[in-house]
Amino acid sequence: MASIRAVLDTRRMKSNGTYPLKIRACHNFSSKYINLSISIYQRYWNKKKQQVKDSHPNSIKINKLILRKKMSLEERVLDLYLQSNSFSIDDITENNSKIKKSYIPSFKEFGYELVNGHLNNEKVGTARSYKNAIDQLCNRFNDKVKLHQINYKFLLKYEQLLSKDGVSVNGIANYMRHLKAIINAAIKSGYLKREDYPFHHYKIRTEKTRKRALSKDDFQKLIALKLPEGSNESEARDYFILIFCLIGANWIDISYLKPEDLKEDRITYKRRKTKKLYDIPLSPKAKELIDKLRLPSSKYLLPILPDSDLSPLDERTWTDNKLRLCNKYLKTIGKECKLQYPLTTYVARHSWATTAKHLGFSNELIAEALGHDYGLNVTNIYLDN
Repeated sequence: MASIRAVLDTRRMKSNGTYPLKIRACHNFSSKYINLSISIYQRYWNKKKQQVKDSHPNSIKINKLILRKKMSLEERVLDLYLQSNSFSIDDITENNSKIKKSYIPSFKEFGYELVNGHLNNEKVGTARSYKNAIDQLCNRFNDKVKLHQINYKFLLKYEQLLSKDGVSVNGIANYMRHLKAIINAAIKSGYLKREDYPFHHYKIRTEKTRKRALSKDDFQKLIALKLPEGSNESEARDYFILIFCLIGANWIDISYLKPEDLKEDRITYKRRKTKKLYDIPLSPKAKELIDKLRLPSSKYLLPILPDSDLSPLDERTWTDNKLRLCNKYLKTIGKECKLQYPLTTYVARHSWATTAKHLGFSNELIAEALGHDYGLNVTNIYLDN
């Protein structure tokens, strides 16, 4: 295994009493020195730590130079090992190394590899989010954007373009988070250097979202609103109330509920996003709504997904379309109730969280119920002041 060390070459003293700093590379019983063009007195050198002591007036700058050169050589060694175990000390130290440059995919090509990986693992939601973020970037630049071109200035330009097109601050943050994940994956895959990481200085900005929780009075208006039995609006309201009764259950999760998940007065299922097990007691209202909505002999508890076999991607498209229709009718209801914001199924989720908070439940417990595995920051978005 090759080794890279910083050394003070004490074999020959200079006329002023100093010694040159060098990087020594060793491989296959051979060694070679790279001169850093800096000389210091021996008393300033820490042999064990391979760095200049703090007592030297330029210790910080010199140590940064040493670290940068060592990292560059170590990276070259890793590249050589990826090519072959057969290489010489000259391959490590020569400025024009003979390392063959392997094919480096474009940002879109690499991003789509990740998308396909998530699809193969049946993480359809994640795959769709990644694809959307990739397409947003490529639509504003081009499909040939290289991974190494995405630097700090690129991120600033991208943010400006998104903002100019009317994308909200939190919408931009969502695209940037997925872009950040793709860049991290590219570094782990060896397509980018860690020092090229563009998010070292770029801060993803967010802003507080408008609270979307129904007040008690608004909820009573929603329930009391006269709607034709069997209408699309009536069905949409039933789903809204059912989600609230199931502690703010996610639309995707209720879509996949099966009759066997319903046992006596409880419903049990695993959340598709986190695989967390839920065991929820059913209120009389929840049982009433399930009995009203369900179709006899269907393999699903609720009539959202069809009984026919679909691919994971087609299933997600189907549930998204059904959700879009449900939210369309909920917004119509919301206007009739004169709500100040659009009514959607997510308002039911927000409303449950806020109601639980008003009843004295802790944010930690609410986060657990909602399935937020990434701390309380997400949960706090759901809660009103």
